Amino acid sequence: MVVRLGCYKKEDLEEALDRAYEGEKFSAVARTSSTPLRTLFKKSKELQTTGNIRAGFPVCPAKVLKRANNIYERLHHATTRTGMPFQPLTKGWYGRFISRHPLLMPRAAEKIARVRNMVDTDSVRTLFYAITKRVVELQLSGDRVFNMDETSFMHKGTSSRVLALKGSSNVWSKETRPNFHMTVVAAVNAAGAALPSLIIVPGKRIYKTDRAALSVENARVTGAPKGFSNEGVFRLRLAMFAAEAAKINAHFSVVLVLENSSTHHELGT
Repeated sequence: MVVRLGCYKKEDLEEALDRAYEGEKFSAVARTSSTPLRTLFKKSKELQTTGNIRAGFPVCPAKVLKRANNIYERLHHATTRTGMPFQPLTKGWYGRFISRHPLLMPRAAEKIARVRNMVDTDSVRTLFYAITKRVVELQLSGDRVFNMDETSFMHKGTSSRVLALKGSSNVWSKETRPNFHMTVVAAVNAAGAALPSLIIVPGKRIYKTDRAALSVENARVTGAPKGFSNEGVFRLRLAMFAAEAAKINAHFSVVLVLENSSTHHELGT
């Protein structure tokens, strides 16, 4: 039976791509599949771009030009077939490359922290079932479930232009951790009651003038290296939480949902 090229189903394309990813050559896959060789190359390139976007490593135009120049130089060596010296590809070639592939387009990559980018469906499902179990076991009401969140105020990161698939809802790139200059910690229960906030500033000493300048009602202030939380500050937060929760007549035990506290959270805390 002769396989008619161009007449293939979605399942045939997925099977052909799987065979190629397992190490089989594209030409061999195309000969024994209904998917044309050109389509295999095209779809493989699209999936690679999508994978880089989802992993937080989108490709910028400079990387595309660098890779293309490496291939071009390897094919033509130091000179071209006419004997002319090797001339590197420029932005003009990149513009023509984009026009030849309408599914690709430049996008502005928004910065996202690594810990936020690592959240997946399984993590959300595990958190949901863990909270549900505690609510049922302890017969908790909304005023006994607290969410403690820490928000760091930092210098605004710059976005960069990257290559993405047309129609992508969001394009993220992982950010490098900058020096935080202040962190605010807040705790609110499911019933809407908010506890006084904790402000963490850089340094080990808090001057009286700085404390006097604090205008947030009932807020506390402490210092830490670079202004973000650590194990010592975390213990202080727990002691402050217990004292303030007692003032609003919160009945213990409670469920305390923490964000990004794995670096300074211990079971014995």
